[in-house]
Amino acid sequence: SEEQAGSYEIQVQHYKDYIGQNKEWECVNIYTDDGISGTNTKKRDGFNKMIDDCLAGKIDIVLTKSKA
Repeated sequence: SEEQAGSYEIQVQHYKDYIGQNKEWECVNIYTDDGISGTNTKKRDGFNKMIDDCLAGKIDIVLTKSKA
């Protein structure tokens, strides 16, 4: 929905700003799986790419958004 798209853009900008404030951090990528349940990783391409990048040593910290 349009509301969700706006929320997503705001969240992405928030994390870009947050990461940008720490000069020791570099944003590797924004990994997303829009509208896909977190109960199964099989169809979560963004999540699986993030895990691959972690295992390849490209990432040493992951920032997440909680829905709680």
